[in-house]
Amino acid sequence: MAHRLSVLIFGLLVLSCIGAIATGFSDLSGPYLGQEPPGLEPVPFAERLIAFTHSSLSISPDGTEIYWADRTEGPMASQIVCTRSLGDGWSEPAQVFPNSISQSDCPVISPDGQKMFFNSIHPLIPGERERERLWVSERTEDGWGDPTPLADVVNAFGLHWQCAVDADGHLYFGATPPTGGSDDDIYVARWIERSFLTATRMEISTTLDETTPFIDPAGEYFLLSRIDGQEGHIAACFRNADGSWTQPVVLDLGDVEFPVCPYVSPDGKYLFVLSWPKVYWVDAQIIEAGRPLR
Repeated sequence: MAHRLSVLIFGLLVLSCIGAIATGFSDLSGPYLGQEPPGLEPVPFAERLIAFTHSSLSISPDGTEIYWADRTEGPMASQIVCTRSLGDGWSEPAQVFPNSISQSDCPVISPDGQKMFFNSIHPLIPGERERERLWVSERTEDGWGDPTPLADVVNAFGLHWQCAVDADGHLYFGATPPTGGSDDDIYVARWIERSFLTATRMEISTTLDETTPFIDPAGEYFLLSRIDGQEGHIAACFRNADGSWTQPVVLDLGDVEFPVCPYVSPDGKYLFVLSWPKVYWVDAQIIEAGRPLR
């Protein structure tokens, strides 16, 4: 009886969150859905508006579009949605790829706003065993084009979760190598002459599981989540003068539990992290606080 009651309460909470997603956006005013900006202590972002699950968020370079993944029931259980600034409010969230691709998750908008990368277990052929791949969609005059999977130089890896892209188009992701293994490391696939080179393991990888990277578009710092048993944290690496990276420095996010999916707003002002079932945001100055003295 107690178990059934717990399931009922959880179901009601989920329904209430889904209902909250569908209403109220037109009444919002200002950037970041009209939310009061945070200071140096992380606070929930849009707590009564969005039920975050497996994904953080991504914002267009001009700040007028916000993307995240909404999980619902049915065969299209996870779908990327978007709300757009209307000047005097925000649009109600709408699916970006309605009925065209299943399980789209963790959207990442490129620094120039022209590409969206995301992961999906959508099969390439009917009946194929489900597995995560990275996909890309290019912006068109009418919105976003049909998504296509990336080449095997990326998708041959055991991909998982959020990726990142810098201003030069280089792609960063957490994965296990094609040869097998159980530990996630960070890899980079260089974008050269309009195609990706075979991904290579980054020098910042350690003995911990490392995943969900974010890179400053200018390449000055790099964020990643590191998992150690049942605990996790966000770490920052900074670019040295010779182009190498510093050792990872743990960021102080206070009481935020098991943060993953770090993301910095295009204006460089705020750091967002996922701590299920919420996304927290905080002044991005906490990243600079971790920079080693020179």
